[in-house]
Amino acid sequence: MKLVKGGAELPEGPVVVTMGNFDGVHLGHRRTISFTLKRAESLGGAGLVLTYEPHTRLVVSPPEGPFLLTTLEEKLLRLSELGVEYVASLPFGRKVAGMDPEEFARKVLVEEWRADEVVVGYNHRFGRGGKGSPSLLRKLGEDMGFAVHVVGPVLAEGDVISSTKIRKLVREGKVEEASRLLGAPFVISGTVVHGDGRGRKIGYPTANLAVPGRKLLPADGVYAVRVKLEGEAFPGVMNVGTRPSFGGKERSLEVHIIGFGGELYGRKLLCEVLTRLREERKFEDVESLRNQIAQDLERARMLAGERR
Repeated sequence: MKLVKGGAELPEGPVVVTMGNFDGVHLGHRRTISFTLKRAESLGGAGLVLTYEPHTRLVVSPPEGPFLLTTLEEKLLRLSELGVEYVASLPFGRKVAGMDPEEFARKVLVEEWRADEVVVGYNHRFGRGGKGSPSLLRKLGEDMGFAVHVVGPVLAEGDVISSTKIRKLVREGKVEEASRLLGAPFVISGTVVHGDGRGRKIGYPTANLAVPGRKLLPADGVYAVRVKLEGEAFPGVMNVGTRPSFGGKERSLEVHIIGFGGELYGRKLLCEVLTRLREERKFEDVESLRNQIAQDLERARMLAGERR
């Protein structure tokens, strides 16, 4: 997959563009992206995923902007897994947000990306104030020379799959259900930083993860995870919360990786969150905590093996 900065980096020939925030790259997004790639293949051209960075709502209405299911790096990983060849990250600031729909279509889709066809979801909005709709995009396409395809919603148990719905599930700790709607495990990636070393002192060293400030974390609790590190995968247990057994007050994220004994500081980890094992709670003594951790690790090891 190639991250491109302008239409000049695309091969000659037809260009099929799909655009959106694509937060989470959920099943609805996947249908739209799949349609885009099939159209590009049928035309013998290039399929381009144009994603906004940062999320549009973080610019248009910052106080109401969402915590994100996927960072840009995580999003690019998911797009690569779908077989996307070309991705562009459109810097979304006040200038782009202030374009009216016609200006956006002309400058971004036609002049910058040479779009011959544009694929959008049924509820996609673009242009200043979200005034641009799929029907308006079709009209603009007729005037500017590009075709428009509108992809309908994907339903799960009668409800439309959306990033908003999935965020709610993650916040509630329902990561298995969230992952089903995503079409892949919910992931958290971050850089290992120094902690207070308490896990090592009780026999279970943990990697403390620093994650971007707008990354959505699941409800406080203990989770079974699959940790990916430089091409290898390890089962593990992740704790999200304040560590009440140690009198903690600040929320943090730490992971114990089963079967790994190397140095981790400064390295990047990607954790696939498989299921919530239990809530976070305070233990009366260290031995009780050790016994519970041993049980958590055994369950996590079994789950990671079942879900390879």
